[in-house]
Order: sequence, then C-alpha cells, then structure tokens
Amino acid sequence: MNFYSTLNLAICLILIGRGVGHAVPDPQPGTQPPAVVNPRARQPPATPAAPSTPRPQPIPSPFVSAKTNMVSSKSVVEPGSLTIGGLTLTQTQLQREMSVTVSVRFFAPLPGPFEVQCFFMAKNDTTRLHYIFNVVEEESKKSTFDGEIHSGTVLGATRDWIGIPLALPESTPQDGGKLVDATGKTVSADTKMASKIEGWVLRVVYGGRVLKVDSNQPHLTELANRLPELFDAAAKAK
Repeated sequence: MNFYSTLNLAICLILIGRGVGHAVPDPQPGTQPPAVVNPRARQPPATPAAPSTPRPQPIPSPFVSAKTNMVSSKSVVEPGSLTIGGLTLTQTQLQREMSVTVSVRFFAPLPGPFEVQCFFMAKNDTTRLHYIFNVVEEESKKSTFDGEIHSGTVLGATRDWIGIPLALPESTPQDGGKLVDATGKTVSADTKMASKIEGWVLRVVYGGRVLKVDSNQPHLTELANRLPELFDAAAKAK
C-alpha cells in the first residue's frame, strides 16, 4: 500500500467515525426529535361504528268495507196512561236503531293491535243540529276485523194522543199522519219532534293515528276529516 492509498483509507475512517453519509441532523432548539414508527408495532383496534337506528316501517292503509245493515224504528207505549172521564191519554215514544256490517283488511302484518271506531250520528228535528249520540270501539289483534256494530237506541218523537181505543195500536205512523182507534174514529194527537239517526262515521286507528275514514254520507266523511279533534274527544269521553 503506497502513501496515497494509506491517506485515503485514513480519511474514510475519520469521516465514518464522524457519521458522514449517515448523519442524523441535530434537533433545533425547542423542537422534539422526529418519532420513529415501528411498522411491526401493534396498532390499537379501530373503534366500531355506532349501530344505525332502523327506520320505522310505514303502516299500510287498510281496505275497509262497511254498509248499513239495519235501520229499525218502533213505537213504545209509555207506562202510566191516564183515563179521565172515559177518555184515555196515551204517550208513545219512537225509538230508532241502526247496525253496520264492517270488514277491515290489512295486507301486511301489524306490530300491534288496531281499533275500529264507529261514531253514530243523529240530527235533532227541532234544532237541526247534528251530534254524535254513541261511540262503539272494537279492537283487533289480527290483521283483519269482521263484525256487526250496533248503534244503540235514539229516542225519537213522542206523541200524546187522546181517544177511546178498545185496544192500543201496535205502532205509530213514522212519517206523520193520524191515529185511528178501534171504533174507526179519528183520534187527536200532539207530536213533539226529537231526533233521527243520520248515519255513521267509521275510523280505523293504529297507535293513535287515524289510517282510514269512511261513512255512509259524504258530508259526514268531510266533517270527520275536517274536525278530527271532535271525534277524538268523543272517543275519549266514551
């Protein structure tokens, strides 16, 4: 090895001893040295995403079929008829009833029971006011309901009449007219108007939500859709 070779070797050893070629710069004052990341280090597990809340499924609109099945009226002779001087004072009370045949179908199962509410409407012959005289509620835990709903009795006109009947008549004419006693003579009568059954409103309710409204009269359907709070109050007061 000659002189120059020995000198180059010495210079290389000095440079290697000082870190030349692989030097790491000293950190600046006030700064942290760069972190060394070990690619083999175990990373913390990722935080699982919060489960999404499922959207409530919409309740399908039911198929409803309802029809008036019966409208009946009868005159009931009130007890306590008076006989004065051979004349008999008798009072008859006209009573009306109605029933509705109802069929409700859901084409998908429901999470819970639903209600069928039937509001029976009447109209006062004197004041011409409409009102709800009875509310009937039925509950079904299935996806269907079939049944006949009865209105109960509405008291109609009362009629006081005087005559000399040998036997009381079985019924009173429903649309006015006069009574005739057993002797064929005309009997004096005084009629006081009361109420007549006007119709019914049907509502299908699930979870406090009205899903369907039906009626035998278009103006009653319009009334139920326009004033739902009126029917809600009637159902709660039942």
